[in-house]
Amino acid sequence: MDSESRTAVGGDEVHEALRRVFAGPAFARSPQLRRLLEYLVERALAGDQQIKEYTIAVAALGRPGSFDPDHDASVRVQAGRLRRSLNTYYTAQGRDDPVRIMLPVGSYAVVFERQRTTRQGAVPSARWWRGRSEVFIGVLVLAIAGLAAPAMVCLLGTESGPRVATAAVMTPTLDGLPTIVVAQFDDSAAGIDLSVMLGLRRRLAAVFSQFETANVVHATGHEPVESPRPAAGERTYELSAAVTRQADSVRVRFQLADQSAGTVAWTQAFDVEPGDNDVQQKRIVHRLATTLLQPYGVITSRERAHHLHGGGGDWRYRCVLQAMDALRDADEIAYAAARTCLEQVIESDPAHTLAYAYLASILNRYHQHGVSDQPGLLDAALAAARRAVHTNPVSAQAHFALFITRFNMRDFDAAEAAMAQARALNPDDLLIRSEYGGRLVTLGRVDEGMAILEEVAYAFQAPPCTHGLYAFLGHYLRGDMGAARRRVQELTCPSYPFVFLVKALVAAHDGDKEAARQAFASLCALMPAWRSDLRAILGRTIPDPAIVERILGDLNAAGVTAGGP
Repeated sequence: MDSESRTAVGGDEVHEALRRVFAGPAFARSPQLRRLLEYLVERALAGDQQIKEYTIAVAALGRPGSFDPDHDASVRVQAGRLRRSLNTYYTAQGRDDPVRIMLPVGSYAVVFERQRTTRQGAVPSARWWRGRSEVFIGVLVLAIAGLAAPAMVCLLGTESGPRVATAAVMTPTLDGLPTIVVAQFDDSAAGIDLSVMLGLRRRLAAVFSQFETANVVHATGHEPVESPRPAAGERTYELSAAVTRQADSVRVRFQLADQSAGTVAWTQAFDVEPGDNDVQQKRIVHRLATTLLQPYGVITSRERAHHLHGGGGDWRYRCVLQAMDALRDADEIAYAAARTCLEQVIESDPAHTLAYAYLASILNRYHQHGVSDQPGLLDAALAAARRAVHTNPVSAQAHFALFITRFNMRDFDAAEAAMAQARALNPDDLLIRSEYGGRLVTLGRVDEGMAILEEVAYAFQAPPCTHGLYAFLGHYLRGDMGAARRRVQELTCPSYPFVFLVKALVAAHDGDKEAARQAFASLCALMPAWRSDLRAILGRTIPDPAIVERILGDLNAAGVTAGGP
């Protein structure tokens, strides 16, 4: 919006718009959001367009003067909540309000706009953002080029495409998310360097804040942090740790409490040996982030049980959880239900980044697994992934969905650029890195891909299905069937079609033709299209034709009819 449009809204009109917003349900039960929005509105009316994060923390959120924005993401978290709550309000109750208050992505300066509804009921701000998001991404990249991420392996062998700062901390993407409180560590044991434990806690909070399916709250120093009292339907977890000294090491025992249920959800201990503290902290933090926050992690699993089986919580978040659940298998009914649910979210909330990203993932699975012969699946997936990026250009999940789609479309240059963005925005999401390594394997770049898969394997307490399958493929192509067989034994996704395929390959290698035929028959019972055109379906996931032909040759040698013309 240009400056002339901003000044066209008077102060009295803005205050009336603020009064209307405060009457909405999200703000009525959140004094903190009301204080933050009121402060930002008053600063904007005063002409302050360069509001500092520290000033917001102290003046609006009541943080102490020792607040350090480099180690405390609470302002960014609350700004993300405010942005989403405003979008939700103007999608529903505030659709016909004369004036809209907006908090643009990447800024703390609110702006005001007169609303003109269209025949479809959309507001001009949405059209304004759609038309300028590409420009915003370019400006964002140029502005932070000096903080660009370190060089990374690229799909086509050279570094290209835009970079973004690895230090960026994600804000959550929708209401209804669980909140994780990173509590003060019990580090009272004699002889332990308290600054090291404080650094570990800050690092945990910073890494957790990069993930988009949880809010994160933590204290900046040794003072205790008060866990927020959950509002109706909201869920809160507290991560605490007890630190004790062992003979030659320090033991840190973490505990995750589900405060909404009043139970302990998870606990695990790590021994920190003398030596490189930074490396050990990094490995602990990655293990915790992967165990707790990934789609099949502890918190998401508990949220899935609560939302999908208990029927509680925000319905939009429930649709995202439903999509995560569907992606574990290859069930056409589950895919269709998740797709319908996500499309309803998008219709209700056109700025919902995760709904677009997971819709793109579902549509990609339709294509890859031959679940549907509906035309234009990848085009629809690309449109959804692009919308995810446009609604939140600093969403790692949005760029990751774009990577998957571009890769499946065999547009490897564009896929490379999207992956570079995703990895830079959340370098601590090891599932994204695992998928990247696996895709390199399918391109025939086995050594490069396996190096990445092996590099991130330490973070997975139970390897995700896709990680195990990519690792199997790498070992299989190297001729190391012993390691390949171990990967098969670790797989925990019994209804995923590639599991039956790799079991058939192992049986074929062992000379057990009957077991190979049975495994392939189970695959075809699950996915009938695989019997008639396995070559084409494998080619949708594995771009290297030599790999596809090797798989088909091994199956055919075992008497499995797996080719197609």
